[in-house]
Amino acid sequence: MKSADLYALRANALLKLIDGDTDAALESLKVLSSADVEAADAYIVSGSLLRDKGEFTKAERIHRSILEKKDLSKHVRETAVRELIKDCIAAADYKSALLLTERAELALLPFRAYALEKSGHLKEAAELYKKCAKMEPVYLKNAARCWFGASKNDNETRSYSIKLLTYAEKCDPSFFEAKAERANLLFLEGKRYKGLSLCEEIIKYELPKCPEHMNILEEFHYAYSDIGTLFNSVMKKINSGSANLSFYVYAARYHMRKNEAEKAKSLISICAAGHSFPTALAAVYAEMKDDAVMTDYFKARPMYKCSACSAEQVHYADVCGECGSLGTLTYL
Repeated sequence: MKSADLYALRANALLKLIDGDTDAALESLKVLSSADVEAADAYIVSGSLLRDKGEFTKAERIHRSILEKKDLSKHVRETAVRELIKDCIAAADYKSALLLTERAELALLPFRAYALEKSGHLKEAAELYKKCAKMEPVYLKNAARCWFGASKNDNETRSYSIKLLTYAEKCDPSFFEAKAERANLLFLEGKRYKGLSLCEEIIKYELPKCPEHMNILEEFHYAYSDIGTLFNSVMKKINSGSANLSFYVYAARYHMRKNEAEKAKSLISICAAGHSFPTALAAVYAEMKDDAVMTDYFKARPMYKCSACSAEQVHYADVCGECGSLGTLTYL
């Protein structure tokens, strides 16, 4: 086949990819691969497309066949290895992924860390994610997640779990769940003052991002202190003018429970002035008005938005369900 024809096949495959016609792109790449055995990049793309289609075994077979070829350039070999690792991870074959990354360079360490995490080796994964943070600081959040997961292991002593949670907080100071769980363990250890001090720290740095977070803190204060202490701490943040939306929502609901409608209205007005009356506040207002229709309406409305991909979600989560980003959901 002439070089012009090979070029045309490449161009056609690229156009089909742009159009979203994966099957047609695969056919062009198959023809190209059979016509030009040196077209390793075509093999690699073919395998990657098959993986995207869920055909993990075929993808792995293609990428392994590339690595059997002699005289591959360093770049092509590294690319093929990386794609093969992705195949294994996509197929949940973490054992093979770990074997492929046993002596991996820094660029492949995130794959190894992920495979370790999915295999349940959370402490090793956490340490590796910390190394990955030299490339991308965001990996510190992954390390925090692994330390947090390791702390939940039933085999760990309570004091050691507290230590692991401290590691998680060092990696990600904004990790609410890690701080809240450490406060919980401190309470269980009988260290009431330290637990409540940690709750104060959580309020100080505005870590609660949703009603569920505030409910956790409220449960702690019900069990170990006076609930008014939490409310006073929240109001201090509100009066300082630096509180996030979850504080206003909590405080308004607190007043509603005490039948202090005017105080709740006042808080809603203050918050609306600074936050443009967001959905979360409108939901509280509907509750305050005892409007069943509006309350049901807001229960199904997206309440949070991801700052990374702009996806909207009804319920709060640490990880965006759309793009997988950590800690990016905020009130609408």
